[in-house]
Amino acid sequence: QAIYRNRGLSSDLAERVAKELSSGDALVAHARDELGFLPDELARPVQAALVSALSFLLGAVLPLLVAALLPGGARIAATVVVTVAGLAALG
Repeated sequence: QAIYRNRGLSSDLAERVAKELSSGDALVAHARDELGFLPDELARPVQAALVSALSFLLGAVLPLLVAALLPGGARIAATVVVTVAGLAALG
């Protein structure tokens, strides 16, 4: 209830607000009011790992494909161009 008193509520009202907000999901109420974030808005680590793995895979496969499919004279220049374009596109 100190959070609500610090925001200008009276002690009685702060206590009632704290009890009411904590009656549902106390963890969400605490995270929102004291820490300033909602747990539902946090990063998704599995999604981030999958996107990172896919980016790494594409970044590695594109230059390899170019190097394997083009003839010797154009291979180096094309591999450099595709690598730089892939890095720019995939970040």
